[in-house]
Amino acid sequence: MPPLFDARPLHFDEYRTVQKPKRRYSVLIEAVIFDVYGTLLQIGERRRPFRNLLKQARSQGRQPRADDARTLMTQNVGLAGAANLFGTQLGNVELATLELDLYAELASVRPYDDALRALESLKRAGLKVAALSYRSPKALESSPPLASGIPALPRSR
Repeated sequence: MPPLFDARPLHFDEYRTVQKPKRRYSVLIEAVIFDVYGTLLQIGERRRPFRNLLKQARSQGRQPRADDARTLMTQNVGLAGAANLFGTQLGNVELATLELDLYAELASVRPYDDALRALESLKRAGLKVAALSYRSPKALESSPPLASGIPALPRSR
């Protein structure tokens, strides 16, 4: 009885000839969605106030959790609210220092050199352009490209 299939390995050229030709599809692009931070915007002066808050929480005995960063980026609570959320006691000076770091970081946010030109080119070509981020809506609203008319997508939880 002959074997059901030929177990001999195919050479690459033989393999290509037995495959079905790939179909080509015409795709109409209607919209382009960008991640805001790291794609459109860069933070010039990283002070990491929320990371420093987590360090203070840890020094007060709170064990870090895998979802801490996500919690911070998706909750619209600010530094005082985040400290409260994590059960961290901050004095007025500590909170003021973290808030100054946050404002300095936000003030240093700038679009990448070619980001605004690319967005305008896409809009002129008739494409819808949107931006998304895990950061809070408040942080997104103050982002330069979003302030210039690029809609932010609603967050999903």
